[in-house]
Parts: sequence; structure tokens; C-alpha cells
Amino acid sequence: MFVGTWPLVRASWKHSRSTILSWASVVMLLSLLGVGLYDVLFPNPSDVESMQGAVDTNPALTLVMGPVGDLSSTDGLGAWLTVGLGAFFVGIGMALLTVRSSRGQEDDGQAELFASGVMGRGARLTSAVVIGTGGSLAAGVLTAIVAIVCGGTAETQLLVGAIVTVTGWIATALAAVAAQLGSEKQTASTLALGALSTLYVLRGFCYSLDLPEWTIWANPLGWMGQAEPVTQNIWWPLLLGVGFALVLVAIALFLQARRDFGAGALAPKPGPNHGKIRSAGALTWRLNRTNVITWIGVLFLLGVMFGYFTADAADTLGKNPAIQQLLTSGAASQDDFNTQVLVTELTILGVVAAIPGAQILFRLRIEETAYRIEPVLAAGLSRFRLFSSSVLLALASTATHLVLSGVLISLVSRAAGTDMGMRDVLAQTAATLPAVWFFVALAAFFVGIWPSGRPLTWVGIMASFLLTVLGPMLQLSDWVLSWSPFHHVPSVTGADPSWTGLAILGGVDVLLLAAAFVGYRRRDVNA
Repeated sequence: MFVGTWPLVRASWKHSRSTILSWASVVMLLSLLGVGLYDVLFPNPSDVESMQGAVDTNPALTLVMGPVGDLSSTDGLGAWLTVGLGAFFVGIGMALLTVRSSRGQEDDGQAELFASGVMGRGARLTSAVVIGTGGSLAAGVLTAIVAIVCGGTAETQLLVGAIVTVTGWIATALAAVAAQLGSEKQTASTLALGALSTLYVLRGFCYSLDLPEWTIWANPLGWMGQAEPVTQNIWWPLLLGVGFALVLVAIALFLQARRDFGAGALAPKPGPNHGKIRSAGALTWRLNRTNVITWIGVLFLLGVMFGYFTADAADTLGKNPAIQQLLTSGAASQDDFNTQVLVTELTILGVVAAIPGAQILFRLRIEETAYRIEPVLAAGLSRFRLFSSSVLLALASTATHLVLSGVLISLVSRAAGTDMGMRDVLAQTAATLPAVWFFVALAAFFVGIWPSGRPLTWVGIMASFLLTVLGPMLQLSDWVLSWSPFHHVPSVTGADPSWTGLAILGGVDVLLLAAAFVGYRRRDVNA
């Protein structure tokens, strides 16, 4: 069953090592920020106090990154950034890599070529799991080395590196199962990222609302936080993560042995005897409907969770001594903090909503490289209609995802007794849309002009998220923060919101889309 695994692992490693290094560099950068540049970013004790205050007065950061420890030391800040955010990014990278190395090979025909040789049925999936686990280990080891060299405590940083590794192993195992369930690469990637993102948000949700401890232990990603680096340095919770990953891999091998080659366990329904698609829009919807509906479910769940979090934010804020001091002094009001929480929530939801928007544009490129676009264009469909159908669906789906989440935040929070007005939430949601559409326009730009540059869209989404969430805490300059489109989203309920940045951002969106249409019309198909 596993004959030919190691030769395939060696070949896959040569093609995947640059990708692994790219994802590992993200977590190494966070470790470098927390440990290596700590004295540069915060040269004075007052700077540290200011950073701690910025974190304490924004409970949404706990929702994103987990519990906030003592940030007054290099180990404390480095562990919080790496465990709270860096490990998640490594998980995303390893999940995508595992799907590409297993399910992706079936979609592009490589798996059939491999199967014609001396290779067992389980060799491809096993090699993909080995690549994912090896990449996770490399990311964890490199992160620990960087932190120790920069002055971190060896015991703490080795544990932090181990947490990064085990998180990557869990993500790899989830992706291995998703690769057997999805009927194609994109569906499998959506399932894997959706499951990983849900576990990640649930972990922060439980921490931010001080839910019972059993809720943390019910979440595999919650086990990583129970290791308590810096304060306790407990290693045994990581064994639970290793065991969970092994169980998932066994399930994935079981499913692979019982599904048809080139199909998923969740096989799509057979099509009609006679085709019913008569327009470019219908074809685009048919290709992307599973993706759109799946992300509606993800954003629905996030909207409910964030609405509940908003409702309980008042109690959470009331227990925070730093916030109590600001409220007592009159420097801020409860509405100011509620607005800050809402803006942060919609920023997170905007980043999530941008993912399916970019996927819709990239699906068009996938159809090109699979040589399924040329026959459609030969039948009389213009490039403009084909490209515009994907762009319109991407814009409409991201708007639907974000508005749905905003409505749920308002409904759930008001049902819990808050005064979060629907009009204010929808207005803030509408103000966030141009920032989300920037990434849709960026994806369209790359598909239309430079298809090989598509990964830069994901880099932009990730960098924007990091700048928006961590930038203010790290006291980065406005010039640096302005590179994130979400930085230009004003608080519509504020005293004097500035719309200039949002207007400029909208203009940039239009220019990118215009260039994308011109480029797609002129470039060669499959080029």
C-alpha cells in the first residue's frame, strides 16, 4: 500500500521547500518582532506600558490571538505573537500544501501518471502528510532557533517551536481528511481552511469570554494554549495534539482506500442529460456555488459568535482595570470601546470574506490551465462576458458574506440586551467593503495581467491582517499602517469620520479592475 512513498517524498520536497520556507518565514518574522526587536520597538518602560494598555483595552485582540500574558518581557511578547498567530499561519500553509500534494495531483493528472508506475495506493497521501509534517517541523525548529539566537530563553522558545510544529501537524491531518471528502482541490482546500479557522476562532472565543475550562480542552487548538509557555512551560498537552493528528491521518487513509480515484467521498450529484447552462453567469455560478455556499456557512458561524462576543464585551470590559480607569477618568466612553470592538470584528470578517472572493477569480485561471476555457470561448462567448461574470460574482459574494455577518452581529447582540443598532452596523459594514473589494480587484488584476503573481494576493491579505491587528499595538507609523486597506476604513459612528482614504481606496479598486479587464482581453489564454 505504501510502496514508492519515499521516492515521491523526495520529489515532492524539492517542489515544496520554497513554499515551506515562505510560510515558515511568517512565523519567524513574528518571533523576530517579539524577541529580536523588542528593545528596538520598546526602548523605554513607558513604551511597554503603552503597549500593554493598548492590548488590555482591546478585548478583540484576545478573540484573535488568545490569552494575553505578561508582555513586559521578550519571551512573553514573542510567545504571544508566535503561539497566538504564527502557529495558525503555519497551519494554513501546511493545510494548503497537503491538499495540493494529494488532491491537487489527482485534478491535474499527475496522480494518474504516478499510479502507472510501481506505487501503492496510499503512497501519495502518505507522502503529502510527510511533507506537511516535515514542513511544520522545519517551521518550528527555525522559529525556536531565531528566538534563541535573538536572546530568548531556550526552554520557553523550544516549547514555542514545538507548539508551532504540532499545530502544523493538526492542520496537515485535517487537510488529509478534507482531501478525501472534497470532489476537487478547491473544495478540499475550503473544507480544510474552514475547519482550521473555526477551531482557531472558537479557541479565542472561549478565552475572550472566560468560558468554562472544558471548552478549551474540547478544542485541539486550545491544547496548545494549555502548554502555557513562559509561565509554566508544560509539554504534555502537545501529546494530545500529536495523538489527534495520528487519528485523523488514519481516518484519511481509510477514506482514501474506499473512494473512487479522482472523486471525493462527498461526490457531486450527476448532471442532467442535457445541459441547462445558457449564460456566462450561470456557468460561473455552477463552478463556484459550492465555494460560495461553504463560506456563507463559515461567515454565518463567525457572525453569530462575534455577535455573542459583542454582547458580552461590556462585562469583559468592566472587569478590566485598565478600561475601568479610562472610563472613570472620562477619557473614553463605553460606546467608544463598543465601536472599537465592532471595527475590529468587521476587519477580521473582511479578511475572511476576501478569501472566497479571490478564490472565485483564481478558479477562472484553473479552468484555463485545464484547457476548459478555450472551447467555451470558441463557441462565441466573449472574453469580456466571461471575465466580468467572475468579477461580479466575486464582488457580490464578498458583499453578501460581510453583510450577512454584520446583520448577525447586530441581531445576536441586540437579542442579548445591547443597544447595537442595525443601521450603525450596516453602515460600518458598507464602509469596510471597499477594503475587502481591494483584494478582489487585486486577484482580478493578477488573473488578467500576470497569472503567475496570484500568490501575492494571499501575501497581501495576510500582511494586511497583520498590520491591522498588530500595527497599533507595535506603535508602527501611519505610513506603514496605511499599506493595509483596512487602515483607511473610518469609524462611521465616530465624531468626525474621515472619508478621504476610503474614497482613494475605491478609486484604486476601480483602476485595478479596469487594468484587469484590459489585460484579460489582450493576453493569450493559458499564458
